[in-house]
Amino acid sequence: MCIGRKHPHTILCGKVEDSMSVILPPDRLWAWCPGVYHDEQGKVWVAVLRKDPETGILWARVRAEQVPRGDSWTRSQFPLSPLPHLWQWCPPGLYRAAGGLGEDEWWLESHQVVSGVPEILLCQLHR
Repeated sequence: MCIGRKHPHTILCGKVEDSMSVILPPDRLWAWCPGVYHDEQGKVWVAVLRKDPETGILWARVRAEQVPRGDSWTRSQFPLSPLPHLWQWCPPGLYRAAGGLGEDEWWLESHQVVSGVPEILLCQLHR
């Protein structure tokens, strides 16, 4: 079971003279439609999957984007994909995945803000 809210990848944003704001990666990402997720705050995240040609390891770059969600899909409408239906934060540094092609664990490789947009980079772990 995944409990707790201690992220090793917490980001502080702002300048010293401004008030600092803390940006945490989401606790959960639920699939809305293929490649589009929403978190517990209602923020929309877009996932782009890449497979390393040498190692075969899957990487997911997931960015909080200002895009319209459109209509949500039901589980049965989703095509078979390595992208899960749900990513759930599980300390220390893992997201557990459910749905898609199986239940996997993804390592939180990085959490950063790129051009003002929060982004997480996940690496699929092999069992």
